[in-house]
This record gives sequence, structure tokens and C-alpha cells, in this order.
Amino acid sequence: MEPIEVNAGGFYLRALRVDERIDDTAAVGSILELSPERALARIDEFTRGWAEETELSWAVCEQTDVTCLAIITYDVGRDDLALAASPGHAEPDEEFAGPFAAIERFVVATYRQDE
Repeated sequence: MEPIEVNAGGFYLRALRVDERIDDTAAVGSILELSPERALARIDEFTRGWAEETELSWAVCEQTDVTCLAIITYDVGRDDLALAASPGHAEPDEEFAGPFAAIERFVVATYRQDE
């Protein structure tokens, strides 16, 4: 499956990546408390997760900035939807409720059709 980009109110959700335009290594390291090497490896895992449709992931960004503020993941096999945010966000569940709800709707429509 190709990564799905989502507009969610004041936020834009996109695939995590490292390329000539965007390097999410530092953000992933900060949010998931990983070394730069492990963060880069985790981004590779996120990319494979999309390709194999095993773990879907999104960088949560403000509409006007590509900086990753939070990460939403969906583990397809475990049916587990999760949110992790950078340390500066005191109430991430509240702050990122809109983007999380948008991905939850996608998950329900795509994987949980019986709900």
C-alpha cells in the first residue's frame, strides 16, 4: 500500500521520511526517544510497514510546516492505533485529537468494516 496523506483541520498527516526535502530523523528520535541511528532505522521500518501493509504510520504536522510534531501508528495485525508526541506537548491526546480521529476513521473504513 502507498502511504495515505490526510488533511485533518489545522494538521496535515504524511508519511515519515528521509529525503532531499524532509528529514524526520531528529523528530522520530525525540518523539520515540531513540538514537539518530535507531531513529533512521525506525523510519525505514515505517516505510516497509506501508509497503507490506503491516504497520501504517503518519507524521502529524501543522498545515504550514513540515516539522513532525507527533506520530500516529496503526499496527494492522494487532489492530492497535497509537499516538506519540514530542516532549513539548503536555496534553498530546487532547492537542492531536483531530488527527487521531481522522486516522481512526480511515482505519475503521479500511480494516474494521464491521464497526
